[in-house]
Amino acid sequence: MGWRRPFGLAIAGLALALFALTAHADDLGDYIQAATDCQLTNGQRQIDACSAIIDAGDKYKEILAQFGGITAAYKMRGHAYKEMGDYDQAIQDFDSAIALNPKEPYFNSVRGEIYLLKGDFDRAIMDYDRVIALKPEDAFAYLTRGQVHEKHGNTEKAVADFDRAIDLDPKDPFVLSFRGDIYLRNGDYERAIRDFDRVIALDPKFVRGYSGRGFAYEQRGNTDKAIADYRKVLELQPIEDIAKIANEGLARLAP
Repeated sequence: MGWRRPFGLAIAGLALALFALTAHADDLGDYIQAATDCQLTNGQRQIDACSAIIDAGDKYKEILAQFGGITAAYKMRGHAYKEMGDYDQAIQDFDSAIALNPKEPYFNSVRGEIYLLKGDFDRAIMDYDRVIALKPEDAFAYLTRGQVHEKHGNTEKAVADFDRAIDLDPKDPFVLSFRGDIYLRNGDYERAIRDFDRVIALDPKFVRGYSGRGFAYEQRGNTDKAIADYRKVLELQPIEDIAKIANEGLARLAP
């Protein structure tokens, strides 16, 4: 998982901590095990381990510093709750992480994602607004907020955010494909084709570029071009879900 931080207690730092805390050897061993499990396990075991770190407070300051502080425990436990579908508990943990470190945009980004999973678009947008305020050159933040705006029914704001994401990262076909997709969903096939042309120019093996452009060509009546793009999808990715779109298109156009 990209958000997990490897359990990287430096040997020298751990040795000093152990030397300083030998009077509480049994408790210390449990604490170190909890710190390990909080970072490297998942599910209820991870939640219990992170809770132990949080409940201990600053009892073992040296170990806690190596671990990343109480904030790290809230983050790890919040992710565990999120993965288990307990979104309310996850939000509470990211609330705590944000209160402890309000200038870290990552926490708002994850909480925004959780609000989106709950269908609370307004709060999700507020979190992504905060991410962008903290990190205004983050193309992914604009991309994600744009997705929320679209789900919330605000196509104009979604396109504006995708435009900004593309300005910040013009060579990423993934970012560009999202704007092509929204044009496609809104029937603006000419602009969709232009975006997917750019996607394919940036990465000739980017399958979504061909599937999106093929559908746009089909809707405009460019049958030969649509068939060529659908066949390219099957050539590049014959067994994935996206191939279903191509197969259905070919069934309509070249039965």
